[in-house]
Amino acid sequence: MIRGFVIALVFSGGALVASPEIAFADGYVGHWLRVITAEGEEPDPKNNEGCEAFFAVRRVRSRRECSGKILTITPHRMETDEEGSDVTGVVEFGRTEGGRTPFSIKAEHEYSVVGRKGFIEQHDSNYISITIHDVQLDEQGSVGDVVMRYCRQR
Repeated sequence: MIRGFVIALVFSGGALVASPEIAFADGYVGHWLRVITAEGEEPDPKNNEGCEAFFAVRRVRSRRECSGKILTITPHRMETDEEGSDVTGVVEFGRTEGGRTPFSIKAEHEYSVVGRKGFIEQHDSNYISITIHDVQLDEQGSVGDVVMRYCRQR
């Protein structure tokens, strides 16, 4: 058993490296709530304190006024309860660098699957944003990035 470990260390260049998937799982896996008001505004919470303030406002309002836009992230899938979302589907994450984790996702829409690329940015331990590239923004066909902000749900 030990001899096999030593051989593995030699072939790996002597370094013990954690899989990027394991490192990823520690930070993002779980349930997140999209930061969006009843009026459809998407404020930037900026940090954990901003997320706490967002949750405090939600607790005061009724469930009818604040619909939950829940995102669940696992190492191989992202899924939200928002219709037509580009963050529901099988996902492949890249290596995290500078607080950003690039990904490609096969976004599952009602009648199609669309390949999308983007990144998750960690702003604080309980606050992330997800940017999706090359999304149609309006009926005129304008294309650009869409940013969605999420606080860790408890």
